[in-house]
Amino acid sequence: VIPVAVPAGFTSVTFTINLVDDAITEPDETIDFTITSATGSISLGSNLGHVFTITNDDVTPTINFSVLNITVLENAGAQIFTLSFLPTTHVSGSMTIQMTNGPGATYGPLPNDDYTTNPIGPGTFTLFFGPNAPTASFTVNVNDDALPESTETVTFTLISVPVGFAIGANNSATLVIGDNDSPPALLAPGDLAVVGVNANEGSCGGAIGEDRVSFFCFQEITYGTEIIISDNGYERCNAGQWGNSEGTVRMRRTGPAIPAGQVITFKILNTSGSGNIISMAPDAAWTCTSINTPTGNPNTSVALNAGGDQLFFMQGGTWSSGTSPNNNATYSGTLLFAFTTNPAFPWVASCGTDPTQRSNLPPGVECFSMSPTLASDFNKYIGPTTAATQRVWIDRIDAQANWNSYPDCGTYNSSGYNWLSAPILPITPGTMTHGLWSGGKNTDWFECKNWDDARIPDATTDVVISETAFNNCNVGLSPGIQPGGTAVCASLLQTTNTATVRLLNIRDNSTLTVGGLFRIQNTNGTNNLATTVFTNGTLNAGSIELAGQSPGAKRAELIAAAAGCAVNVSGDITIGAGSGLNIQGSPVVFGTLNLGGDFINIENAGLFLENNGLVNFNGSSDQYIQNSDPAELFGKLKVDKPGGDVYLTAPITIRNELDLTQGRIFSTPTEMLTLNLGATAMNASNASFVHGPVAKYGNTDFTFPIGKGTSYRPAALTGITGGGTLAFTAEYFNAAYPSLLHDGILHHVSACEHWQIDRSAGTPNAWVTLSWEDPESCGVTLLTDLRVAYWDGSMWVDRGNSAITGTTSAGTVTSGTIQSSFAQAANYWTLGSLSDANPLPIELLSFTAVPIGEHVDLRWSTASEQNNDHFTVERSADAVNYTPLLQVPGAGNSQGVLNYSNVDPSPLDGLSYYRLRQTDIDGTSVVSDAVPVFFSNNKGLPLQVLYGNDGLFVLHDFAPGSTLEVMDLTGRVVGSTGITGQGLVKVPLDRLAHGVYLLRMTDGLRMESTRVAY
Repeated sequence: VIPVAVPAGFTSVTFTINLVDDAITEPDETIDFTITSATGSISLGSNLGHVFTITNDDVTPTINFSVLNITVLENAGAQIFTLSFLPTTHVSGSMTIQMTNGPGATYGPLPNDDYTTNPIGPGTFTLFFGPNAPTASFTVNVNDDALPESTETVTFTLISVPVGFAIGANNSATLVIGDNDSPPALLAPGDLAVVGVNANEGSCGGAIGEDRVSFFCFQEITYGTEIIISDNGYERCNAGQWGNSEGTVRMRRTGPAIPAGQVITFKILNTSGSGNIISMAPDAAWTCTSINTPTGNPNTSVALNAGGDQLFFMQGGTWSSGTSPNNNATYSGTLLFAFTTNPAFPWVASCGTDPTQRSNLPPGVECFSMSPTLASDFNKYIGPTTAATQRVWIDRIDAQANWNSYPDCGTYNSSGYNWLSAPILPITPGTMTHGLWSGGKNTDWFECKNWDDARIPDATTDVVISETAFNNCNVGLSPGIQPGGTAVCASLLQTTNTATVRLLNIRDNSTLTVGGLFRIQNTNGTNNLATTVFTNGTLNAGSIELAGQSPGAKRAELIAAAAGCAVNVSGDITIGAGSGLNIQGSPVVFGTLNLGGDFINIENAGLFLENNGLVNFNGSSDQYIQNSDPAELFGKLKVDKPGGDVYLTAPITIRNELDLTQGRIFSTPTEMLTLNLGATAMNASNASFVHGPVAKYGNTDFTFPIGKGTSYRPAALTGITGGGTLAFTAEYFNAAYPSLLHDGILHHVSACEHWQIDRSAGTPNAWVTLSWEDPESCGVTLLTDLRVAYWDGSMWVDRGNSAITGTTSAGTVTSGTIQSSFAQAANYWTLGSLSDANPLPIELLSFTAVPIGEHVDLRWSTASEQNNDHFTVERSADAVNYTPLLQVPGAGNSQGVLNYSNVDPSPLDGLSYYRLRQTDIDGTSVVSDAVPVFFSNNKGLPLQVLYGNDGLFVLHDFAPGSTLEVMDLTGRVVGSTGITGQGLVKVPLDRLAHGVYLLRMTDGLRMESTRVAY
């Protein structure tokens, strides 16, 4: 503005323009002068403007680039750069162009280089021009290589012209080559952020219904990257489903990569199809495809409603449109960012009231969303734009104070940042770790701002809670975001290597489910690092490991001792050095550990606090209790297994209760199961008992829950004399004692079973009660003649019958008096009979059939015989139809071991079966189990798998000293056993997961193999 003073009475005034006589050849230039206002009594007339022209008086031909930038993909082919002359009157000549490669760009042909030129480079080239030519040009051939690479730039600079010519101001031009081979950008939640939404640009002269949205990404948007945009509401009418009456489109990048941080602005037009959304900045190189085509309404479009709407950015997965108007669309991909312009109902969906303008917030984007507080269709980020890490940017954009709402689109466009200029927001390096607890805001697991990448873990997340966090962590905090909620993750490591510890608490009625390993690890040893499960809380884990630093000093602990709390572990739990487990409580308030794998305690028994706590073994395969301290205690131990058994590897003691529901406990004299004073045993049956010895302290009546094989065969002690420090040990054997010699009172004793009942502490006395059950006890027919028999070191002696219960099928018999005969190192008891009733019959110790040379060798042994007339060996080709082969006389009656042998001189070729039939004098008979034999005249027996009650067996003809190996399908040997004789050998499948295995047997010269499903 040039102010001009007009003196009083003057009819004209002047002002001066000073021209600069430069030496630049350039077009004529013009200046427009306009009188805009006047003061005093001066009135403006009609001729208020004047055009002043500055004529160029320089005649030196000057050369400039006509186009300063060309941006293309590498498949664009030849590109022409043009230089212009001013004036165009000049002589012929040449100029020199210099090429400068940016990072990654190389001159040369395919397959490794990026471009060539005509005229030919590299470095520089000479460009010739004719007289009076208005322009000169050169060609750049862009190579479409197959190499993933970053965006590359080449600068062409005019560095030399002939004498009499000049180089103009536009002396350089840039070629930008975009890669088309890099993989599309894979975005995660939080990798995209919205910075502006104009939901009514149409009110500012734009197209009717036009909207604009500006956003940027924290990753480079490479060629081919796809982003899905939808304004359909989440859970509009149905839980977990999307509305489908509005638009969902897939935007695909078709131009060079957009740098991380550069603001992108899309124009949303109220039309369906490819024109629904177009890109305004930084360029237009995107395509739009509608993917929401519900049955009954296929022509949907994204269009933000005035007065409130929602917008979602997504990537990947499948959008299934559903059926209109059921609003039952589904989406399986990744939510990146969510935005709503409806603050009256921030993230509250409605199926009936303004349904297209409201939405619930989908899970996973709690920290990647914005709902400005003011009611406006025009919202823009106005916060800091200084360089920051991704996490700082996320927090900035999530802060309400960094947003402003405007009354109209004009104010929106003229205020704040100009996103249409496509600025690049500076992002500093700094990784965000998914699943890393920071506790930056508070202690609530479900607060996304407490996680390093602002994402609440899901079932695929590996979680780490370390000493670097600002706060402890609480699942289901009350008050909090999800009191009583369920948190999930793939694995969890709670760790520290300093004196700082961050505790994990599973609050009342809340659940934490860890799909894999849950590990508490303290390598510092100063303070106790703990996870606590509170009232009715639940911790589910695939496996648990507790690891402190120094043995005996508890510095890592899992505490689950509150009422109704439970720890459910599908795999193993390991109490490592310097760690502890606490499930103890009162008889009515205690913790429960449901365990599907092994119980492993490397620490001393004092660091497993278990009084009244329940450990329930519920796995579907064999489980092991592996304790390093023989004083290991369990408060309440329950076995309730759908498959497999529990094996002891060291002594354990039950403090309160042993509950045998399903599955056996295998014990040995060195791996003893002991019940303390006051402990009880309950629910034992054929389905669940102790397969081995049991010790019991105290003087209360007690039934030992013992058995063998698949039979529960209890023995009871009553009327025990002495105090609580006294103890008995009992074990059942489902075989005859080596000698059946008895006194003159007894007619015979059982040749099927016996018990060992010993004093294991002090010298208590007790009444002894034994049990019988058909058919394990081999026949009870006359209850009044049954007796308790005791082995006195030389023979079985009668110990009377003071009480009898049950029937001939099952029952108990009690000794005639209290028994004090426990002085031997081993004290054995069995059933006896006063008459030939209660047959408790012959005991067949063994029956074998083994191919030797040209015949099959047959051998059997009996421990005793009673009224035995003869034996018959029977043979079958199909294990169904048997024929007599030979007959051998029996001994009639005997009380010692007798051995028998014979041969089959003409065996059947291939697989056959032998069994032994024993016939009494009265003609009644019983048969043994069948023995399979493969006879092949030394051709070799293929391995055959037989399934038995106690496992899998292999039938073979390999010599002793051979080896049976079990291999998994990768060829790794996972089990092996030595061969001690031909016939059947048990397959060593203990502790192996169910599946398909390869069995291989070899003697060093010959090998046989077969597959087995276990």
